Amino acid sequence: MKKHNMKPTQLLGAFAISYALMYLSNLAGQFFTNIIGIIKGSPVDDAIADLVSELNPLTAFFVMVLLAPALEEWIFRKLLVDRTIRYGEGTAIFLSGLMFGLFHGNLNQFVYTFLIGAFWAFIYVKTGRLRYTIYLHMALNFMGSVGSLFFLGAISTLEGGSSAMNGFHFLLGMLIPLAIVIPYLIVVFGLVISGIVLLVTNWKRFRLIPAELFIPKEKRFSVIFLNAGMILYVLFQIIQIVLQLFM
Repeated sequence: MKKHNMKPTQLLGAFAISYALMYLSNLAGQFFTNIIGIIKGSPVDDAIADLVSELNPLTAFFVMVLLAPALEEWIFRKLLVDRTIRYGEGTAIFLSGLMFGLFHGNLNQFVYTFLIGAFWAFIYVKTGRLRYTIYLHMALNFMGSVGSLFFLGAISTLEGGSSAMNGFHFLLGMLIPLAIVIPYLIVVFGLVISGIVLLVTNWKRFRLIPAELFIPKEKRFSVIFLNAGMILYVLFQIIQIVLQLFM
C-alpha cells in the first residue's frame, strides 16, 4: 500500500462520516434487537453498554479511548488488511469490517461496528497509515463512552432536579447539566447531518483496486471463508451473539 497523508479537514470529515454510520446503523441494530426481544418476551440485555455505564470517566477514558482503539486497529486493520489485501481491496475491507463486527459478540453493536470497521479499513487501505484509523476510533469511543457518561449523568440530574429544588435554586442547579446536554446534542446531530452529506457527495470516490491474486468467482467464498481459522472464529462469535440474544 502506498502512503498518503490526510488533511485535518479530511480527517474531520471522516469522523463525521464514521459517527453518522454509527448513529444510523445503531438504530437498525437496536430495531432488530427489539424485535427479537418482543418475540422472546423479554428485553435483550446489552452487557457492554451496561458495563460502560458503570465505569468511572477516568477508567472509561483509559480503556475505551486509549487502550481499545490502539489494540483493535492494530489487529483488525493492520494485521488483517495487510494479509488479505492481495485478494483485493474490497475483500480486505469486507473481512476487516466483518471480523471487527463479530468480535464485539452482540447484535446491538454488530451492525454499526461492521460498517465503521469497513470504512476505517477503506481509509487504512487508501492512506497506508494506521494512525488515522486509531484517531477516528479514539474520537468515536470518546463520544460513546466518556461523553455519553457525562451526558447521561446530566440527564439524570435534570430528571431528578425538579423534585429536589424549586425556584432560583432549581434554575441554578440546572445550569451545569444544561450546559452539557445542549452542546452534546448539537454536536451529535451536527455530526450525523454533516456525515450523511459528506457520504452522499463523496460516494463516487469510494473506488477499489482489483486483486493482485485473482480468485475465480466460484472459488472466492471457499478460499476466504472455508478454512479452519475463519470457521472457528465465525462460529464462536455467532454463538456469543445468540447467547446474548436469548440468555
